[in-house]
Amino acid sequence: MRMKFQNHFMMYILLTACTLAACLSFYRFMIIKNYIVLYQGDCDPAIERCFASCTDGTCQQQQYYMKVQKYVPDVYAECGSDMVGCAKANMCLPSDMKCSITYCSSSITSNDEHCVGPNDGAISQMKQP
Repeated sequence: MRMKFQNHFMMYILLTACTLAACLSFYRFMIIKNYIVLYQGDCDPAIERCFASCTDGTCQQQQYYMKVQKYVPDVYAECGSDMVGCAKANMCLPSDMKCSITYCSSSITSNDEHCVGPNDGAISQMKQP
């Protein structure tokens, strides 16, 4: 028996480490819900620098948004179990422990999104009276 354990020592260590990692991940994500989620909040390109992406294949309609990162316990406190359809999840509230809003800049865009905002010429400005 001792010889068998010595021959497979690394396998037993690796199996134990993987089991421990899986249990800790389950505890963190499912029991205490200790993680950050990313939402796309509403953004007005006439006022703010917004991310813009196409909502259809021909890019006739664009979606303007800002990226909101929130701590999951805050979202549960504000929205209950409806985390997807909750309007409070798309903005930072004073009671939030961890919340950040990211507006668009050319250094953080990906291939399927671009920046649109005031003074870009892509958005028609409101006429002054």
